[in-house]
Amino acid sequence: MKARRIVLKGKVHDVGYRLFLLSEAERLLIEKFDARNVLVNGEQHLIVLIKGAEEGIKRFVAFAESNYPPEASVESVEVEDYGDEVM
Repeated sequence: MKARRIVLKGKVHDVGYRLFLLSEAERLLIEKFDARNVLVNGEQHLIVLIKGAEEGIKRFVAFAESNYPPEASVESVEVEDYGDEVM
């Protein structure tokens, strides 16, 4: 299994982003998913941790990089390998 950490920056809080991504993770049968809203130096970040089969992870990352809830305004998406446990 592969794991990734995805950090989305911009207007990503209070726009239904976590549910939006959870729905896609469930559709792709991602085994583990965790998403948290955090503030970093006053900037909104959404940190998403996923773990599952490699093909599903690739498809989820591609989705997260190009699909956003209508009210969101994404400035950047950062993706990196993740080595710790995902809830």
